[in-house]
Amino acid sequence: MINDIAPDGRTHVVPPVDGRRARAGFWLVAAVYTLGGVGVAQRLADPRRRADLLSTYFLFAYTGTIVPTLALGLLDQMINQDVATLLLAVTVVATTLAGALSRPATT
Repeated sequence: MINDIAPDGRTHVVPPVDGRRARAGFWLVAAVYTLGGVGVAQRLADPRRRADLLSTYFLFAYTGTIVPTLALGLLDQMINQDVATLLLAVTVVATTLAGALSRPATT
């Protein structure tokens, strides 16, 4: 696979990306974040209320994954894909900044 031609006329060949390795990396990161969140929830929860807290944790995790995906799909149907992606990115950044700025300052 030739990806680029250098100014001196030589071609640069980049090996193809191994999809299995990329998928394994994604699942490793996903597992670490999920298990980390579950571990924090278990340490914070009263043992009698642990199931309630974990179900709420997973409800918000799934909602946080599904809502942006559906929003991007709907926007993509109505407007250009590039504009929809940019709009979603701006919304995510604005929501993150609003959440970070609304937190009380700690000293």
